[in-house]
Amino acid sequence: MALVAGGNRNKGHDGEREIVRLLQPVVELVLGEKRLGRNLQQTRQGGHDICGLEHLAIEVKRCETLEIEKWWRQTLRQAEMVGGAIPVLIFRQNRGKWRVMMFGRVGHLICRVEIDMTTFGLWLGEDLANRVRRGEIQARSGFYEGDRGLAGEGEKIAA
Repeated sequence: MALVAGGNRNKGHDGEREIVRLLQPVVELVLGEKRLGRNLQQTRQGGHDICGLEHLAIEVKRCETLEIEKWWRQTLRQAEMVGGAIPVLIFRQNRGKWRVMMFGRVGHLICRVEIDMTTFGLWLGEDLANRVRRGEIQARSGFYEGDRGLAGEGEKIAA
């Protein structure tokens, strides 16, 4: 039984590293040298899986048996623990494509939506650019030039 549990833990860690590799180009495009990483203290201290974007509570699940409702509740708890960060659940089954669950606007309603990684990458790039423009986060000095659009950059993170 310990081998199965360890294998699942390793698969989860591999999934977290994969998400960092997929999202890092978007973060670098907007912020410059800012690095994403796995939250190595999550087992001891709690918290979400990916650190480096304080306004997002990103949980990553790579598991053959989908438990989306359970994972979503965990994601919401983690977001609340860190002061109301935006909850983001990224998940996939073995050999499947990454999917993202988060809140989104549908008409005038804000509700839970599921999107693909390319769409999430486009959203993330625009979200970071807007936060830089509003002065909420810093880009590397002289790196961000303002209004250059990020449309088409999502291909870098297609999974």
